[in-house]
Amino acid sequence: MKPMKSKTTIRTRRRKGDGGLYEESGQWCAEWHDSENRRHRAYGATPELALARKAKRIQVAFIRPPKPKQKRGSIGTSNPTVRQAMETWLLNNEHIGEVSRGKYRRNLERYVIPYIGNRAVKRLTPDDMETLKTTWKQQQAGQSAMWHVWKTLNTMLNAMVKKGTIKSNPMLQVDAPKRTNRRAEHIEAYIDDHTQTALGIIAWTAKEDTPYHRYHALVMAMALGLRRAEALGITQAALLPASETLEIRTRLKQKVGGGYYLQPATKNGHYRTIRLPHMHYMALATARRENAITLPIQDEDGARIGEGKMLLTREDGKNYTYNDWGEIWREIQTAYKKHIWGEDAKLEIDDYIIPHEMRHITSSILGEQGESMKTVQSILGHMTPEMTEHYTHLLESGKIETAERWNTNLESMAEFISSTMEEVAKAKSDSDDKNVVSRPTTRKQEKQINDNQ
Repeated sequence: MKPMKSKTTIRTRRRKGDGGLYEESGQWCAEWHDSENRRHRAYGATPELALARKAKRIQVAFIRPPKPKQKRGSIGTSNPTVRQAMETWLLNNEHIGEVSRGKYRRNLERYVIPYIGNRAVKRLTPDDMETLKTTWKQQQAGQSAMWHVWKTLNTMLNAMVKKGTIKSNPMLQVDAPKRTNRRAEHIEAYIDDHTQTALGIIAWTAKEDTPYHRYHALVMAMALGLRRAEALGITQAALLPASETLEIRTRLKQKVGGGYYLQPATKNGHYRTIRLPHMHYMALATARRENAITLPIQDEDGARIGEGKMLLTREDGKNYTYNDWGEIWREIQTAYKKHIWGEDAKLEIDDYIIPHEMRHITSSILGEQGESMKTVQSILGHMTPEMTEHYTHLLESGKIETAERWNTNLESMAEFISSTMEEVAKAKSDSDDKNVVSRPTTRKQEKQINDNQ
């Protein structure tokens, strides 16, 4: 019996210059190695055809040599390290302010780069993220620090997913570090007292003879529950006189290297309109200045797509900065406390209302007057894209009724608090004994007293 032929024939003796030439699976293969010792193959039905294809491929490779290998992980390549990805993200993202950019860099360089900085971003796994959390705990990093670093790294990796550098964010499969939200606890503890103070400030700054009347429009923008960037980014065109409506379409952003521009989106990327209470509308309408600065409106790529004349500006027409916002608000609170309790009164930590707390106060006032959660969230802008679709059926008539109730309720509450606090101030000035004057009860305390009776 004749032995069966193998599909792959043993290589025959080749001619000089042929290189590796052998028959495989019914066709001939010409094999060779290049200068970098990489193996190549060319196939043909005959030895001559395989050698001809080999010669052609070598000729093409000689005329158009391969691109040199890029250094692994270098910036601009498709596989950067975490350190290089951080640099690219921070330098190329124009939507990050200088203050935030510095904070993000310090956080990442302290808590992330020493541990996974040289690791390729594409090779990061959920286990790496868990190990990173464990390392932070071993280093006894604070809860707030861990949470903020986690949030920053998550934002960076999400940006890389959006650009297609990585397919998925490994952090999404890992629970974020837990933290005690002391700010939320502080707000919860003092919401009644702070709401009372905020209402008093609204009524006080509304008076033309008040030294801080020039900031009344800024206070009323805060009383709408707007975010800082939204309030400072209101344009004159966003205030619609016919319907007394405010469109929240832009927010103020700081340029790299200084200066400001308007970004055509809110924090969650969606626009919203607020039917204003009349007192809010009048305060904002009187804030218009002819000499107000006009800022460019830029898209995500930094391209100029329009411009907007600012509504809330300083007397010289320049826009308020982020620092102005905080300093003016603290100055107003300090002056108001001295107005009520005397020149010796100081603004203590528990007395101070942080600007963001005004969103909570606005929400509390609207909730107290019986507005639905849907209405409150549509005003504050607390919505995901899915929520936005859910809220689109909110009728205009409902918005008008909300604005009317809001105006009546806020006006009466502010008037009541103002008159009460003015009586306290008068009693304080007429009395030599500071202990005679007591702090007025809050609405919650009054309700508890009435319930007990």
